[in-house]
Amino acid sequence: MATSFARRRSSDGSVVAARVNATIVAQGPPVAFFGNCVIDDVLYVHGGVKTRGDTHPSNQLYIFENNTWNDITTSSSPSLSYHRLIPYGKKYIISIGGWTGHERTSDICVYDIETKNWHKAHSTGFPEGGGLNNHAIISLRDGSILVSGRDGGLRTQRKHGDVYKLSGDPAKGTFRYEDYPISASSRSGHTLTAHGSSLFIIGGRADHFVERYPGVKAENLNNCDDLHSQLKSILSEMTPMKKPPASRKDHTSVSCKDFALIYGGETFDGRTRDPVGDTLVLHMSGGEEWFNLGPIEYGRQGHSISYINGRLIVHGGLGPKALACSETFSLDFV
Repeated sequence: MATSFARRRSSDGSVVAARVNATIVAQGPPVAFFGNCVIDDVLYVHGGVKTRGDTHPSNQLYIFENNTWNDITTSSSPSLSYHRLIPYGKKYIISIGGWTGHERTSDICVYDIETKNWHKAHSTGFPEGGGLNNHAIISLRDGSILVSGRDGGLRTQRKHGDVYKLSGDPAKGTFRYEDYPISASSRSGHTLTAHGSSLFIIGGRADHFVERYPGVKAENLNNCDDLHSQLKSILSEMTPMKKPPASRKDHTSVSCKDFALIYGGETFDGRTRDPVGDTLVLHMSGGEEWFNLGPIEYGRQGHSISYINGRLIVHGGLGPKALACSETFSLDFV
């Protein structure tokens, strides 16, 4: 007997058989547009804002472990939003760019997990008078970090699509930006994923939802064999979308080998004012096929998604009425 799946309406108006559900697992800090990363199945969440127009970013640092939230903020913690975090081994977390409440910055801040202290690193090479916010980052195989715009004047809305290579040593507290030799479109609120020797830039502008750049030796940090097996099994039962979905920004993505799972965000097509709950999968091999796993009831923007202890965990972000949400929930395949 064939399995029956709930039918739900996606943000583009299509009705699909939903292959994913959401299950709330905890209540945490109500923040959006924060920095986040995972080390040893522990989620770190830093900074962020409470509402869309909030000009006072938080300095709080939280960890989510074993379905429990704890505040581990110290006095050295910087106030930032729209920044990006990335682990450096299991000892340091590197914070890149962001909005200070007064200006966008290209500053590098380092968190020492053992001492629980932050310090501002010395960084060079970034254009004078410029800063980064709502940008995207990914690890390169040589240990450096690729940083993809948005950059511009400290207080202006001018946007460029520049790409940088960031190298440095958090133990020494020194970093350097260098121009990276690809020319990317201007984007804001986008994500990056790698497959093979190609970099994929997803979302962040109204056109060209995905752009592929060959010859970029980037790598995804997820250890996700189980997730890949689940996605491969589900997609084998599905038909690819006839055309790519509408572009979006401020979504999140989890990369797993030749799959990228994209959840939430704000679309550019004007069909809805609220963040969407769409869950999409991009198959990056061959012809770059798209699959729609269906929406969930929680639309989010400026949230996080992480693969922790074998589960996809979503936290925070803006929901209805542009307010930050406190729910932490899992995305469960059906």
